[in-house]
Amino acid sequence: MARGSRKRAELAAADLLTRVGATRPEHIDPVLSAKTLGIEVAFGQLAGATARICHNGRKARIRVSDQIVLAGRAAFSIAHELGHYLLGHTIASEHDERTWAHATCDRRPVHEEREADVFASTHTMPEAMVRAHCDLDTPNLYAARAVARLFPASPVASARRVIDLSPATCAVVYSETGRVRWIHYGRRFRARIFPGTRLHVATLARAHFDGVALEHEPRALPVASWIPRAIDAGTILEHAEVVPELGWGGVLSMLSMPPETSARAPG
Repeated sequence: MARGSRKRAELAAADLLTRVGATRPEHIDPVLSAKTLGIEVAFGQLAGATARICHNGRKARIRVSDQIVLAGRAAFSIAHELGHYLLGHTIASEHDERTWAHATCDRRPVHEEREADVFASTHTMPEAMVRAHCDLDTPNLYAARAVARLFPASPVASARRVIDLSPATCAVVYSETGRVRWIHYGRRFRARIFPGTRLHVATLARAHFDGVALEHEPRALPVASWIPRAIDAGTILEHAEVVPELGWGGVLSMLSMPPETSARAPG
């Protein structure tokens, strides 16, 4: 994502926080942020999305699926839609189905979705408030869960935020049916893990898909279990959990490498 695009989204999110007077985590509420902008938020049936923004004349409305399990995911989804609104992305007309073809999240340009995600992450988990939870030598899901308890964000969004702000060599991986679905890298994680890769039998995530109860504690594994080219490069820490949301159900693995492993792992 281009630096200018990221900065634009971050500034818009910070400006909205200032506008609503949010100076502490408990002050952050995307529903109230929407109301400040004159945007209605309604919960109900919604096919194919967790949330969607549309307009009816001069007024905008965010529809939110009532099938969302976790309140933090609903809040983050609302903030994501606010990002589309404030960043000037295309907004569909509530009564013109033709406009939905270009304004649903699965059809928008990739850069717009990334901008909206950056906006939502910054608005729900401002760096100045959340950094203390991310400044860890070996980040894990305990940190992400603490963030999700304090801020209006989902476990997945919280884990990605920890990775973004951590000084460690770390990444978060989401897997389904024994294969990597996507990866979100921290700024120091040079090695690459590719979507579609079959999980190594030694990983905690693979054990889950093989029918073994998922371990609750982080475990040190040979780094080659996640990065095949890194033979004898040391260890990597995996902390894993199942994502308990409708439409998900896969395993989220937070990975972190100690400095000696990071120095030896191939880029």
